[in-house]
Amino acid sequence: MNDGNTWLDANERPQIRSTDSSVWERLKPIPFEFPIRPEEIDKGLPHRLRNEAPGILVWMVQGCLLWCSEGLGEILDVAEARKAWREECDPLQDFITDECELRPQDPDAFSYTSDLRSRYDKWCEANAEKALSRKAFAERLKALGCREGKRYEGSGSQRRTWERIRLARHKT
Repeated sequence: MNDGNTWLDANERPQIRSTDSSVWERLKPIPFEFPIRPEEIDKGLPHRLRNEAPGILVWMVQGCLLWCSEGLGEILDVAEARKAWREECDPLQDFITDECELRPQDPDAFSYTSDLRSRYDKWCEANAEKALSRKAFAERLKALGCREGKRYEGSGSQRRTWERIRLARHKT
């Protein structure tokens, strides 16, 4: 049972290392994008709100009843802010951007598992990043829509692959 919520007001969002969806579903960043300049502050607002107290109470009770029957739902701005935050914290996102091409609709796009992991390890070393464990690496790739597979080489032997992702070709 949820006994309450923790609110955090900060200039910088914390780094969330977990890639688990259950963590991210609980986070609700509320974007405050419209600062109020001092000359825009309505100093008479508290008095006007006191005069409207009975109507505000009715509105609050109606809202509570609606919440009990339908739930709160999700606000689009909050969902988008969470998605952006999650992408910023994704330990694999920069590697994917720098070194790979995600191709979710291309059945021919693949990378050999060993080649992808080797490129990732080299990228981590070059960028002073801590590499994910093999298990966490695989979970992140699956979350991005990649699938594990196998491909036959010309010699008839099989090699493990990650499907729907391709290593980018670097210009030399």
